[in-house]
Amino acid sequence: MNITEIVTYTVPPQSRRREELSVCNVFFCLLVLFIHTIAEPVDGYLRESLPYFFAVGFWRLSSFVVQGYFFLSGIKLFLGRKKESAGRFYLGRLRRVLLPYAAVFCLFALYFVLTGALKLTAGDFLWNLLTGKLCGHFYYVILILQFYLLTPFLQRMLPKTDPVLGCITSLLVMVLCKLYLPDGIALLTGQPFGDNGLLFTSYLFYFIAGAYCGLAYDRFRILLDRYRLSLLITWALLGAVNWIFIWLNGRGIYYAPWLEVFHVLYCIYAIMGSLSLGYLLREKKPFQTKFFRLADKWSYHVYLIHPLVIFAGNSIFYRLGLQSLTLRFGLRALLVYGSMALLVWLLGNLPKIHKNKKA
Repeated sequence: MNITEIVTYTVPPQSRRREELSVCNVFFCLLVLFIHTIAEPVDGYLRESLPYFFAVGFWRLSSFVVQGYFFLSGIKLFLGRKKESAGRFYLGRLRRVLLPYAAVFCLFALYFVLTGALKLTAGDFLWNLLTGKLCGHFYYVILILQFYLLTPFLQRMLPKTDPVLGCITSLLVMVLCKLYLPDGIALLTGQPFGDNGLLFTSYLFYFIAGAYCGLAYDRFRILLDRYRLSLLITWALLGAVNWIFIWLNGRGIYYAPWLEVFHVLYCIYAIMGSLSLGYLLREKKPFQTKFFRLADKWSYHVYLIHPLVIFAGNSIFYRLGLQSLTLRFGLRALLVYGSMALLVWLLGNLPKIHKNKKA
């Protein structure tokens, strides 16, 4: 299933497939694999080395994809779809989001227990399942479920509100909550609060902006096409600033307290630029292949499972005594992308293979 279109809505017959959204979805999925694959070199390279400069730069420039997923989810949920009852809506999320997450969560828990990395009690298991803390990437599932809980309400509210005012308000709420919500909760409860990233407010603007764009998608797509060059140039310029200052921050040369807020601006232009490129490239041959459609369909499963391949690969590298971070990164990339390509192929072809065997 598609990570940004995890439930099935009834699409009117006249609606065509939005290929540009599929292009972006697969692109974002590839970047997620890259971010997690390069995490070890970013942490391990010497800060004054040239490899660190490139690793931290490309890692930082790729770090807009989760925001992009929420934006695409907002678009697709509000893109001229027929409304469902709240019960049917939530049942679809249970089947297509929560159950695959629970199954993969159990797989991760089993791996960690068998390898001796964790000892999980029943209480620990349930707590980690609800918070996604067993493995870092599960936080996306916890967050998107929060947005899905709000979706029936938003479907009634957003069409009646002004898009500009709604986007500005959600942006301000998101930034203010990022800056001050942990301190506010700690003040009220008397306990430190370190789970701000697990609250939907941390990504509120991206989902709300995507929802408004979905409500007026044809006009939004025209703007992406018309202003493509300026979007791409601005994306590149903001990316250069982002790269330099995250490197300076990592080196301890200059700490930029404004950089995280600046990163929000970068993410906005990176998402817009990606969608604009997706629309430009949507009819190219690589994006019309069966394998691409399978990658788009099963990207959610790829997102859930791929860190397990990274953990297993790291264990193999340790046993082989591989010390070079660069070599480990290269082998890890081959292992992750290769195994996920195989997974996509298997998920797309197993039903056909099973059917042929029965015949």
